[in-house]
Amino acid sequence: MAIGGALANNEDYVRQKLIIGLELLNRGRDSLGKRVRRAWEEMSVLDPEDFKNENARRDYEHLQSLRELYVIEGQTPRLSDAELEDVRERMHRLYAVVVR
Repeated sequence: MAIGGALANNEDYVRQKLIIGLELLNRGRDSLGKRVRRAWEEMSVLDPEDFKNENARRDYEHLQSLRELYVIEGQTPRLSDAELEDVRERMHRLYAVVVR
């Protein structure tokens, strides 16, 4: 279980990680791929159980499964521009559901 799982239902912690992750995703001049990677790293301590909204939980689980292949394993090809855009949209949806 992720570190965040020990803090499940700690809404402030989840919000903080999503806010920081979204800031990393949206700022800077780096490529979208690099910004996604930094945002993923910030959010990776969360656990699906930290998300009470079912759609947010599904988005987070999808992001984590991609992260395991793209960031941790590093054996899959780079994500396409369309896939990176999908990741960005999912991160924004998580933010909208949990933070706003």
